[in-house]
Amino acid sequence: MIHQDETMLNITNKMFSDAARRESETPIGTASVKDLDEFLVLLNHIFTTVTPEFTICLNDATSSLDPCGLIGFPINALLDWPMATSSGYVVFSNALINQQFKKI
Repeated sequence: MIHQDETMLNITNKMFSDAARRESETPIGTASVKDLDEFLVLLNHIFTTVTPEFTICLNDATSSLDPCGLIGFPINALLDWPMATSSGYVVFSNALINQQFKKI
């Protein structure tokens, strides 16, 4: 759908390039998604093979093992930085894009 709409493709490409420029600001220094094609491959992987995971750490106060670290749905790793750009706001505010996400 995006590949057939030149305007949407351009704004989507800008979203990923804007997010990549902010890579040094990420809390764990991880690489960002580079482009739409990589995003779609990773999104497919998340929905077809990945199960949510978390890390267990020793809680010093209670001496118990508790979930710790970055806890969230795997899709958050794909969406957080692209959505934080002005281009991302345009992309993820688009009704057609949201219709596609609702299908998932």
